[in-house]
Amino acid sequence: MKKKSTKLLILVVLAVIILVLIFLLVSRSLTNNKTNDSVQIIPTKTFTPEFMNSSEKEALNLPAESKAQIIKRDAQGGVMVYKLIKNETDAVNPATIGPISPHTK
Repeated sequence: MKKKSTKLLILVVLAVIILVLIFLLVSRSLTNNKTNDSVQIIPTKTFTPEFMNSSEKEALNLPAESKAQIIKRDAQGGVMVYKLIKNETDAVNPATIGPISPHTK
């Protein structure tokens, strides 16, 4: 009789642990989906791309014939982030670019 009640108790405890783990995984998945949705939905304004002039290209050792879009400038107005593009239709809106990190998927 004691063995049956011990086995039953162990099965109940294992079932509860499994249910808790399933609940945690589902809630984490829902949280991740909400986070990804909020990153993608960014209000955008009318966007006009800014391109490097010849002196900025020269300072960064870029070919003069290249087309480089400025994505971000520093506090002094220098180019921090740029993108080389083939034509103006390849330009991106910096407001739609999410954070870039080696730890994101």
